[in-house]
Amino acid sequence: MSSHGSTDWARALEHVSPTPDGYQEWVDADYARELLRCSDEEITRLRSSGIQTRGDGFELSDLWNVGLYSGTGASRPELEMVFFGLVVSPRRDWIVPTEYSITLEAACPSEGDCVSDRWESPQLLGARWHEGKSTTGRVRWTGEITVSGRRDIVHDSQAQEVWAEFVNGNSFHYLFMRREQTPELTRTRRVGDCTALSAALSEKLAGHGLSSRTRDGFLFSGREARIHRWVEFEEDNGDWKPLDPSMAVLAPRFFTTEYAEFCKGSLLNRLVRIAPEDTFHVHHWCAEHRMDLIPAVALRKN
Repeated sequence: MSSHGSTDWARALEHVSPTPDGYQEWVDADYARELLRCSDEEITRLRSSGIQTRGDGFELSDLWNVGLYSGTGASRPELEMVFFGLVVSPRRDWIVPTEYSITLEAACPSEGDCVSDRWESPQLLGARWHEGKSTTGRVRWTGEITVSGRRDIVHDSQAQEVWAEFVNGNSFHYLFMRREQTPELTRTRRVGDCTALSAALSEKLAGHGLSSRTRDGFLFSGREARIHRWVEFEEDNGDWKPLDPSMAVLAPRFFTTEYAEFCKGSLLNRLVRIAPEDTFHVHHWCAEHRMDLIPAVALRKN
């Protein structure tokens, strides 16, 4: 495990909205040291910086977020941004159509006790599936998918104002408790992940009489695909324009200002989109009850 020099944890904490009571989850110092990739001395300094603690434990979301804004370049949260940074490198073409081989897998929580072979994949736009293969409690689909991007802008002036106010007034935070991901908490704390920020932005647009919807998909940068959520805004002519608030608020610090602008109406060719009426879940019927399961998705450029 690598370590780094003295970190100004108090300054990093200025970017962190502490997780409210009732939403906290606690982890130990070993987890903190591995997450931040730092020394015992740094863990001691972190404790004295004002971060939330309970006994020897640290709050999970706060820990990830202080790592994100630590500026060390070595913490796991910062290295997560390398994943996205590969996506938005200015050396890459963000819109050219790209074909991938795709594999999507899911498992029933009952595993060996599951006797159902009823599965349904999410509706991935552009996917051409081969026949899915299922065994006891598991399913695997393979196929090909073509993903295209496009450059565009939002024309509606009121939507532009709502977007600018929202992006300038909110920050990205890792959230680990599902109950944290509500528009109410996001409004209060002015922080959120892709799910929370998208819900709050959509609500704000609706409050101005503007039509929008949230969309699900998988974001891919050459290693693996991860669940992602964003907003689509409907222009007066019926066109739906992507608005990606989480990537936009991350862009000035971790990517480029050019990409922050791209997030206002343009579509990235590393984003595997799911049909508007569907989610990223694999649907599985076990003992006649439908489960919505999170799949593992792998893509390989053809």
